[in-house]
Amino acid sequence: MEQAQRLSFQLRLLNNSIKRRITNLAPPPPCEAATVLHGMIVLFLAEQGERAMFQKDVESEFHIRRSTASVVLRLMEKNGLIRREAVPEDARLKRLILTDQAKQLHRQMESLVWHVDKELSQGIPREEMEVFLGVLQKMQENMERASLQSPETGGAAHI
Repeated sequence: MEQAQRLSFQLRLLNNSIKRRITNLAPPPPCEAATVLHGMIVLFLAEQGERAMFQKDVESEFHIRRSTASVVLRLMEKNGLIRREAVPEDARLKRLILTDQAKQLHRQMESLVWHVDKELSQGIPREEMEVFLGVLQKMQENMERASLQSPETGGAAHI
């Protein structure tokens, strides 16, 4: 298969282009250390409304490991984007609460993502976009199934 046809590489290139575009368009974040991932997590949490959200929800939504989520959320807490609040039923569970600073970041990210999505989908008919999104969903499911069927071998050091 030619490199131009390799799905994983093409998706990675597109992902890099999207992250670069968001970074270039984004106004200065409300805190210095906010990253695109922080903004996406804030977007996700804000869209849940009053529903209680926990670290495991972030892990699931963003397909990240518990250790990664822990580090990211700890940094977001340190930078004043979230608070962790114990729930009365189980002191081990910490509900994620957005701060006023995060709500400001949410407004910025919502506008920015809408703009980038509009740029991405320019000239693509709605029907084609629906097919594309369905294909992306199936690819994600394929990767999840593959991860369950074969254990990971240790990452980039083994490539």
